[in-house]
Amino acid sequence: MHHPGELCNLRLKDINKTVKEVFVNKTSNFEDKPLFLSRQEKQLIVGAVGAIVKRIARHASLCGRFTAYSIRIGDATTAIEAGTDSCYRGMGQ
Repeated sequence: MHHPGELCNLRLKDINKTVKEVFVNKTSNFEDKPLFLSRQEKQLIVGAVGAIVKRIARHASLCGRFTAYSIRIGDATTAIEAGTDSCYRGMGQ
């Protein structure tokens, strides 16, 4: 994943828990439910991803500048391995 917008566009159908794989479809149809939702239960936008990344970095006492662009495919893989359901709930809080 090279852009936070790709994370925002992930759908439930893009996750294959069996093989722990994420499929990134740049032309995703928006008929499926987004994987990550805002508090208003709408699709996350890049600005919201940036705010979440900064908040998590601050709570973890990480030094440095963190933005939405700090997220890469390794983070999506880690989220799946940690259990998508718990990550799904955490991103919306």
